[in-house]
Formats: sequence, C-alpha cells, structure tokens
Amino acid sequence: VDVDGALGAAIASLPPSQRQVISMKLLRGFSFREIAAAFGVSEAAAKMRFQRALGALRSDLEQRGITP
Repeated sequence: VDVDGALGAAIASLPPSQRQVISMKLLRGFSFREIAAAFGVSEAAAKMRFQRALGALRSDLEQRGITP
C-alpha cells in the first residue's frame, strides 16, 4: 500500500477548514493558540477542530487499508 499517496489523498479529501488545521498543526508547527487566532475561535475550539480532522483522516486511511 502506498502510504504517502493514501495520506495525501486523505488530506486532500478533507473539508478546507480541516485541511488547513492539519496543515497548520502538523506541517507548519503552529500552536493551538496560533490556530485559534487564525480562525477567530477559542483554543478549545481549535483543538476540537484538530481532533475532528484527525478522526476523519484516520477513518479515511482505515478505509484504504492503512491502520496505525
């Protein structure tokens, strides 16, 4: 299984706001405080968005046969 390709496809399939949160946190290393400021939400809301995005990624990857 092509993990890199599957991960890229899974990220691309996320809604734009979830894709942005994943990008900011995992790829650019933003803090939840910085993410919250960018979206105009609380830190707790930023964390929740990130958790939901991770859940969506995990589900998509599992459907592609990739498990952690």
